[in-house]
Amino acid sequence: MQINIAIADDQHLFRMGMVAVLNSLENIKVGLQCTNGKVLLTELATATEKPTMIILDLVMPELDGIATLKLIRQEYPTIPVLMLSSHEDQDAVFSALKAGANGYLSKNAQAEEVEQAISDVLKEGFYLKIPKANLSHLKAIDETSVNSDWSTALISKREKEILSLICQQYTNSEIASKLSISERTVEGHRNHLLNKTDSKNAIGLLVFALKHRLVSLAEIFNEAG
Repeated sequence: MQINIAIADDQHLFRMGMVAVLNSLENIKVGLQCTNGKVLLTELATATEKPTMIILDLVMPELDGIATLKLIRQEYPTIPVLMLSSHEDQDAVFSALKAGANGYLSKNAQAEEVEQAISDVLKEGFYLKIPKANLSHLKAIDETSVNSDWSTALISKREKEILSLICQQYTNSEIASKLSISERTVEGHRNHLLNKTDSKNAIGLLVFALKHRLVSLAEIFNEAG
């Protein structure tokens, strides 16, 4: 199956390079390339073939990545969105994740990581690779979290176990193997967790779990200590 990508980035040279990388990957083609979110939304409205995935730059003129993401979630809720960021955009990155992005990539990413991110988003619904430099944002969520009765009142012991593994980026098949249950059962628990926490995707589950003390940074990242 061919993966049809739409990309919006106002930096011409970077966008051309990204398009070249994407088109060089197996079963991937770029169907739409736009200079900002406003142009992208206009093109999406008239496109006869909607993209399999959208890649958005966070910082763009007229309509930036987060504003565009919110509109995409309203009009095209099933299309996954991968955000592009530079190192100085860490606050915006986590705002985008909470707004429903399926993951993000640094603009310094290698072609292999781009391919892996696309594959993970399409298979598992998210791609999350957080370097040590970005852990402060998750620490802030963890340190300002409040006690919650979610873990005992609404989330079962099995669901909490699965939530922890999801936050550690285990796939459905890996979780099924670890817990000796079927992938279908894991998917059912994942959907229940999304509904119970009002989360859009696995990244939303991560933020929720940290905020409500259902998991800890130490549980998720070895380097968090």
